[in-house]
Amino acid sequence: MRTSSSRLFLNDRRGFTGAEKALLVVFGLALVVIAGVPVRQGSSGSKVIGFEQRSAAGLARLSQQARGLKDAVGEQKLGFLGRESAQGIGDNLKADFLEGLNRRAADPANAGKSLHQLIQDEVAANPGKYALKGDLVPLAELQKQGPFSRVLGLESVFKFHLTDAAKARFTEQGITTAEAFAEAVRKDPKIFDVSTQLNKDSLISGKNGVAWWSPRGQSKAGTLPELVDELALNPAYYKGGAVRITVDPEAAGRLGFRKPTTFDGAPFAEWAEAPPRSPIGQTAGGTPEAVAPSIRLGDSTVEVFY
Repeated sequence: MRTSSSRLFLNDRRGFTGAEKALLVVFGLALVVIAGVPVRQGSSGSKVIGFEQRSAAGLARLSQQARGLKDAVGEQKLGFLGRESAQGIGDNLKADFLEGLNRRAADPANAGKSLHQLIQDEVAANPGKYALKGDLVPLAELQKQGPFSRVLGLESVFKFHLTDAAKARFTEQGITTAEAFAEAVRKDPKIFDVSTQLNKDSLISGKNGVAWWSPRGQSKAGTLPELVDELALNPAYYKGGAVRITVDPEAAGRLGFRKPTTFDGAPFAEWAEAPPRSPIGQTAGGTPEAVAPSIRLGDSTVEVFY
């Protein structure tokens, strides 16, 4: 659910979020810090300093920078971070992220970079720390949504998913680049056999090791143009054809499908937070979505579209 870019943090029925309280500290409640930063019990029993106290000044600096650069996306993503409620993303992890972000913002080498770009850089530098921390999607929700799928362009197939034998064969035919492969398949689809030329041990992944999946739904697409139209895909990424890979709900549960978090969505300007009580992610257009670690191509079923 996309929020207005004209406001940094929005309150909902839960009242002010941790990040909103942080701004209140900066603009009037600094006595909390001056009088002595309070601590609370962490889940393990250790004392942890709250996100509000660690991050108030840093949030204010970053917000000011975003407004100065007219970076509505970066400012919006700070709001998403403040409202993030995944169990795997606690106050300390949020504060660590903001401290890293402020270090990047203060680095002269990053002068002129948008806040959104700095957010992307911080997550990309530490994917193991920030990515795939969302709550697991319950099996009942996965079963409700049905099989999950994602679509690969032929250029991606050539780069990451062909067997060595298939690549060698195409090289003998003068097909040595991803672009040439897509064009050759467009001209003669018979040269590409998904049953024998795909490396089943290759990994389906994505940026920062995060693979994005959506329910296949009652898809009726039988050709590439129909698939592009049905999923509102950018045809520029699917020249010559596309491969749709699908996993059933039970496999999705075993593979660890999760609700996407602010950190998972960092690379994408269009990413939107789902309603806080939703057990699964949701695009700005309302389509359910989930993220997962890299999985073997052989753990999915494969269809090809021309």
